[in-house]
Amino acid sequence: MERWKPIPGYEGVYEVSDAGRVKRIAGGSNNAKPGRILKPASNAGYLGVGLCHRGKVKMTIVHRLVVIAFIGPIPEGLQVNHKNGVRSDNRLENLEVVTASQNHLHAFRELGRKPAGGRLPGSSNPNAKLTEEKVKEIRRLWGANPKWGYQQELARQFDVDDVTINHVVRRYSWKHV
Repeated sequence: MERWKPIPGYEGVYEVSDAGRVKRIAGGSNNAKPGRILKPASNAGYLGVGLCHRGKVKMTIVHRLVVIAFIGPIPEGLQVNHKNGVRSDNRLENLEVVTASQNHLHAFRELGRKPAGGRLPGSSNPNAKLTEEKVKEIRRLWGANPKWGYQQELARQFDVDDVTINHVVRRYSWKHV
């Protein structure tokens, strides 16, 4: 059974359901009828609705409304992830609050998405000189001996540039490993 909750900041005017639908519950100007389900607009696959408050319309993404109403405020710096990867599926059980990094990793690992610009991560990139196993070994060796000059030694050992080693051990690159 579909559950409805008030939208914070729009209490008494709009509600959102755990199925991802938004409805107006109070009458308003321009013949706005109570009980009317709002028709969302799509922007890059995400659904949004225009919420009117004190004569001003604010476009709001539906998945954020569902999370805010049913889970609570979304902390600064966090995002809403669609677990099944379908941006228009705003059911509560399909949404979770995650970091940007978790959201990207989910897209790559769980959904099989490729990064923008065609750059493939890790050893799936045809220009990669290392493998995931070598990256793990580099990090293990560096962790056991993090002294000045050792990165150059690792660079020679793995036949890569010392900047590459630095980026690997500091996790600027190969973040997914």
